[in-house]
Amino acid sequence: MTHIIFDLVSNTGRLAIAKNGQLLASRVWENERSHAEFLVQHIDDCLGEAGKTYADVQRVGLVNGPGSFTGVRIAVSCAKALHLALGVSVATINTLAQWGLAGALTVPSPVIEEDARKADEGELKILIAQDVRRAELAVQCFNACGNAISAIFHGTLANIAAQLPHGTYTLAGSGAQALLNAQLPHIILQPLQVSDEALSWALAQLTARAQPSHTIEPFYIRGADAQLPKNMLEFAVNP
Repeated sequence: MTHIIFDLVSNTGRLAIAKNGQLLASRVWENERSHAEFLVQHIDDCLGEAGKTYADVQRVGLVNGPGSFTGVRIAVSCAKALHLALGVSVATINTLAQWGLAGALTVPSPVIEEDARKADEGELKILIAQDVRRAELAVQCFNACGNAISAIFHGTLANIAAQLPHGTYTLAGSGAQALLNAQLPHIILQPLQVSDEALSWALAQLTARAQPSHTIEPFYIRGADAQLPKNMLEFAVNP
């Protein structure tokens, strides 16, 4: 099955064309303000590069959050448009799951067997920290196979520090540097550089594994920052 998959939840935009979990073509660009403007052109270009057309597409995958509110909204809107226009199924991908699987792929090859053993024993922990704005992070732990081993929790650095158990973590994600800078006394953080290729590969794999769906819901870690002006709220109650 041929899939169109995109990730727009941060300043870095990612697009992949994949078939049965294998990458056929991909694009990466830096500029959150250009996501809506260039996404369709990138899709057209990548489909051509992969030797595919819209008629070949059987699923649309998207990262639905957590992340930038605007980026999530653009991704959901584009996915809904493609879903309706092409009549195909959709797959939503959690930002943290994408990074967790990409992080597992990035673990240096000489220690993969040892890391797999540690994963089975619950020793190795890949900590993914996602910047969700307003000085807050969303955090989740994964093992060396890329499987989640904790729930998602979020908050300020102080809140995250209070919730993280003592131990050693391999660290990745858009919020990784903030955790490193905090120099938390009870944990050891070992930064892991995750490549764009690994993140695109994770998109392809997670979309292929997902159960087909025909609903698309954004994953917002908290409510919208914007609020209606007070006088508008009063008018809504007392028109």
